[in-house]
Amino acid sequence: MAKKIYECGTLRYSLGGLLLSVGLILFAFFSFTLTTNIINNLIPLHLKDALGADNKTITLIIGTIGGIFNITICPIVSFKSDRYRSRWGRRIPFILWTLIPYVLSITGFAFSSEIAVFFQKLAGLSKFAPTTITIVTIGIIMAFYQFFYMFVGSVIYYIYNDVIPVAFQARVVGAVQVACTVATTVFNLFLLKYSLSHFKLLMLFAAIIYTAGVGVMCFLLKEPDYPPVPEKDAEKSSGSRGVLTFVKESFSHPFYWYAFISTGLMSVSTIGTFLIFFNQNMGLSLDSIGKLFGIQGVINTALSIAGAAAGTLLIDRWHPVRVYLFGLLLSLLEPLFFLKFLFATPPAMVFWWSSLIMMIFLRISGTFYNLSSMPMLMRTYPQSRFGQFCSACAMLRSILVLVFGLVLGACIDLLKYQGGLGDFAFRYIWLWRLLWMLPSALFFILLYRQWLRLGGDKFRAPAPWSETGYEEMPVSKISHPTEKLVKRGIVAVGGAIVFHIVLLLILTVTALRNGNSKYFLSAAFPLAIVTAAIFVMIRHNVLLDLRRIRENQQPCNGIPHHGFLFLCAVTSIGLSGIGFYQSFSVISNVSAVWFWCAESLILLVILLMIILLIRIERGYSEIDKA
Repeated sequence: MAKKIYECGTLRYSLGGLLLSVGLILFAFFSFTLTTNIINNLIPLHLKDALGADNKTITLIIGTIGGIFNITICPIVSFKSDRYRSRWGRRIPFILWTLIPYVLSITGFAFSSEIAVFFQKLAGLSKFAPTTITIVTIGIIMAFYQFFYMFVGSVIYYIYNDVIPVAFQARVVGAVQVACTVATTVFNLFLLKYSLSHFKLLMLFAAIIYTAGVGVMCFLLKEPDYPPVPEKDAEKSSGSRGVLTFVKESFSHPFYWYAFISTGLMSVSTIGTFLIFFNQNMGLSLDSIGKLFGIQGVINTALSIAGAAAGTLLIDRWHPVRVYLFGLLLSLLEPLFFLKFLFATPPAMVFWWSSLIMMIFLRISGTFYNLSSMPMLMRTYPQSRFGQFCSACAMLRSILVLVFGLVLGACIDLLKYQGGLGDFAFRYIWLWRLLWMLPSALFFILLYRQWLRLGGDKFRAPAPWSETGYEEMPVSKISHPTEKLVKRGIVAVGGAIVFHIVLLLILTVTALRNGNSKYFLSAAFPLAIVTAAIFVMIRHNVLLDLRRIRENQQPCNGIPHHGFLFLCAVTSIGLSGIGFYQSFSVISNVSAVWFWCAESLILLVILLMIILLIRIERGYSEIDKA
């Protein structure tokens, strides 16, 4: 029996060869992530606690230098790597050539004090304090480190797009995320506590582990052969013409604009810096917050491993672009969940448990969203210019974050001081997040419609540099919905609606005993009736269209993917349970009705998302025969 051969460009793999290549990539990413964790955590701690640098100086050294290089060096390296040809490949040379200077800059951090003393004596700078000279020395070394980091960080994420067969890309991306998560966990559990006491040894360890992991990959991993760059393209890629080519090609089609803007707006919506202050305002102590984040981290790791093992298989089968849309829509539920606390505050421990349970259920869809993000780019950006388009997106994202990153802080200060809200102002971070996530989702929906028009599962990337105007993309076998699975998905959503109504009945009976049932009867029940009516309408229309397809007629609407239906059902059940827990904990208070109605509104939003997906898929739905 002949061995099965897996192909990626000119590469031909046996199963063992494919696993070896994946292993090299995983080891490289583990080493790279562990190294960056050591640098990103130890340098700020060393500057602050050992050298007494102020926050402004630390921000300048750690953030500003890297931000400038990210906007300038990263696009250049990505642009050049797409067009580079050598016997080593087009990505690996940029990592290999910078290996020695990159490792030397890490080693320079280890001996920064000795280097500072040497140059202080050499330049006769005795009037300056040794710590000042050391801080300046670290700043200079950081500039070198960030410069060479951009060469590695720009292209290492493109490698698995070049060497892994398309049918396995989502699974490999999932495995890479697990490797990176494990590296971060290793640092937090075993190395972080030695950050100040063993600074030099940890820096030397970072240099060694990076050399071992990334160096081995560079020498043993083989990239496919690429056709020579046409002479016309080579001329357009040099000097100032290269800049014009970069801009013209990257922003040549609305499809790419939608992708860049959607990603950029999602980055602007980030609120991680203020989460701890929000949780404190909700009544949690630092100890409780630490436990909450710690447990969430463990759950995230477990879900990442489970997602890499099973979820990525579904992503490959359903198509990453489609799955990314599912996750993006459901991610809107997170800010909606927390916005209810603008109007009512539960007991601190009720909030703690609610946040934890909410994260578990939303993280299920969030895992699909995270795991599909890179495969989605691999299936939408032209392979011949993958690095260029990734860097164009990163550049626009960096500019948007740079411009709007300070605006959130200014808005919080305005509400806190001029608005007289105090720390209550931190609850508005979820409004900020929602206001940016909504247009991000809108632009991705526009992208998704373009993707469907350009072939969908047989997508052809717009390519003005090509004579045909398109670039053919790798195509893998996709599993479309079947009538049986769609019907089961509808049943699952219906079960979530029934579960929601049963919990409402229990709350109403309990509230009746506490003399607080009138608000449930006047507000909660009408919402439940509207929700049930909308579900009945959805069920009727979907089943009618399935029958039309069975009879070889054109459906009136699109067919919702069963994967999205199941994700909606699981999320709805979790959020209904949280609403019940919050309401039951304050059942004698009018806040109980608000907590329940807020979750009911979220359930209504989920049903509207199903309707939206049906409309988006109109005219493009495909059904596989069971």
